[in-house]
Amino acid sequence: LHTSPASYSHRCTADALSELASDPYGNYVVQAALRVASASHAAALVAHLLPRLQKLARSKSGSNVAEAIIGRAQPEQLSAARATLVGLASHCYARHVVAALNRRELDVSSNVSMVGLPDHLHT
Repeated sequence: LHTSPASYSHRCTADALSELASDPYGNYVVQAALRVASASHAAALVAHLLPRLQKLARSKSGSNVAEAIIGRAQPEQLSAARATLVGLASHCYARHVVAALNRRELDVSSNVSMVGLPDHLHT
């Protein structure tokens, strides 16, 4: 029986998932789950973890998960992430999460501005 790592989020409380995301070893499991999860499983993981984004961003292990959350968040969730990370641009770990958010928002805005352009004009 093979089960996707992301499917475990349905059996895991948000607090346990947050604890795993902050763990020096467990954070790798959460990052992998976010990376390989289907869109619906990733959405569930992001929904559980997004309210804890600030705490994750400020920890050494959690900041890697926070970057993965940003990478799988829906465009409409990015403004909530931005509000959560206000004032953390100079924090030793969170600054990397803020940079990931800046890159993601740029990617999203680039994709939105290209909608409707002929294929040969996309770069």
